[in-house]
Amino acid sequence: MICTDLSYELPAKLHRERDAWVASCPQLHVASQGSTAEEAMTMLQEALALFIEGCCEQGIMDRVLEESGLEVLNRAGDPAR
Repeated sequence: MICTDLSYELPAKLHRERDAWVASCPQLHVASQGSTAEEAMTMLQEALALFIEGCCEQGIMDRVLEESGLEVLNRAGDPAR
């Protein structure tokens, strides 16, 4: 999988834990936190971007998506599915 121009929508959960907000993407087992809900979601987006970048660099993005029950809807340069 070539990971250039990758656009994605992933499910996220948000909840409060004591003094912090926690945002997570359960399918990819990625989570982050912040002092506000907005900050937690922003931090989750950054964490997901780094996670995906690492998967792409290692050439394992397709496998990670498959194991997570997610699928690529359309790759850049691929005909629309």
